[in-house]
Amino acid sequence: MDGITVSKPLRLLDNDEMQRIHETSIQVLSKVGVVYEAEWALNILKEAGCEVDYKKQIAKIPEELVKDAINKSQRIIKLCGRKQKYDLTLEGTKVYFAGGANAVKVIEYRGGDNFISRPATLDDLIKLTIITDALENIHCYLSPVYPQDVIQKGVDSVKCEIALNYTEKHFYHDAEGYEGALNQIKMASIVVGGEDKLRKRPIISLAPCITSPLVWSENALGVIKACAEKNVPAIISSEPILGATAPVTMAGLLVQQCAEVLSGLTLSHLINPGTPTLVCTLPSIMDMHTASIILGSIETGVMCAASAQLFREFYGMPYIGVGAVSDSKIPDQQAGYEKALTALYGILGGVNLMHLASGMLEFLLSVSYEQLIIDNEILGMVLHGIKKLEINDETLAFDVIQKVGPRGQFLEQKHTIKYMRKQLYLPTISDRQSREIWEKKGAKNILTRAKEKTEEILKTHKIEPLDEDIKRMLRNIREAAQKG
Repeated sequence: MDGITVSKPLRLLDNDEMQRIHETSIQVLSKVGVVYEAEWALNILKEAGCEVDYKKQIAKIPEELVKDAINKSQRIIKLCGRKQKYDLTLEGTKVYFAGGANAVKVIEYRGGDNFISRPATLDDLIKLTIITDALENIHCYLSPVYPQDVIQKGVDSVKCEIALNYTEKHFYHDAEGYEGALNQIKMASIVVGGEDKLRKRPIISLAPCITSPLVWSENALGVIKACAEKNVPAIISSEPILGATAPVTMAGLLVQQCAEVLSGLTLSHLINPGTPTLVCTLPSIMDMHTASIILGSIETGVMCAASAQLFREFYGMPYIGVGAVSDSKIPDQQAGYEKALTALYGILGGVNLMHLASGMLEFLLSVSYEQLIIDNEILGMVLHGIKKLEINDETLAFDVIQKVGPRGQFLEQKHTIKYMRKQLYLPTISDRQSREIWEKKGAKNILTRAKEKTEEILKTHKIEPLDEDIKRMLRNIREAAQKG
């Protein structure tokens, strides 16, 4: 997939401000330190020159180690699909969208104003994976739900098995520590034909996430270790909450999340210098009135746009951020404006891969089939809206204007036929009919139209199935992981 390049991204920070954020992040790393809840990680850091307190599990990281890790980080990262047409190249201001992840509930639309909230199931996971694979504006797959009807031990392997069977797009996942990460890497290797082929065409990446503020759990460290050892892309992630697990100022949050991802990046490159790494942040805010963790706020868009600029311009790294998110409990007007604003703000800032960008509601706790379809439309409009205007003799259209002249019309011109699909975004579920035609066709609201679209996709969308031997090997790994 080519992606769309943002020609003139937002610049919310000047050069001096980026320098100050970086310098303060280095102070956090070298003077405050970071907790690493695994002795092996502390040993690696100590051997590299960090000041380590084993009792408190804190390592203080000197600036030169961080700089070395930054210099070893790849500037262009390719995330591959099972089919080459789904390959993503993360670089510069090229942008893509990724799906939602790990919802524990499904908001089920029952018609009219009727909705129910119920636990997410394995059947939902399969269906939502098929739908995501079919949607053209969702370029990368994350496991949409955390199924509540399966054994929770080894559930990461369950989700990996579903992804490998039901989507051909690149997917990235969380993992249950070192062994869980190795299981998923092994499963992906089987599908592509071995670990060497996986290193060349990584169809999977894993996302170790720090616990804010400044704590790397043993599980997350295990994922970093597995990715570095196997040379599989690690998406080093931070999820700070403004005013709760990070300072209430956006500048302070930028400092902390920078320190957090750099601390993971440093360890990755100490284990395996040059291993493929990406940085990802999911900044949110705490609503001081309700104590809810809010993602659909304009602050989320601002912080992701600023983060994209910082990692692109100052560090030279691809950046994964969040957008097209909402805290609404159902697919309604609030969901529409929150998703559109957070998507547009982040993408205009040059977020390379915007994740959690489809289907998610209710502080990321819930997913909606209909919202997934609606979000695909929103994302398509955003991608069309950021395309660079094509200015040349043919698009300036002087000859056409001269030919048609005053009181003419352009509908029958070859120029119109040639350019209309390229210049105009043609929605799939938005209503643009007259009221009379709309009423004759049943006066369907957008949720009804979206529901019909999901049913159509589930009936018609097919992907090339895996060989039965491969399916059996994946099943064996998953069953072993569930048994422990």
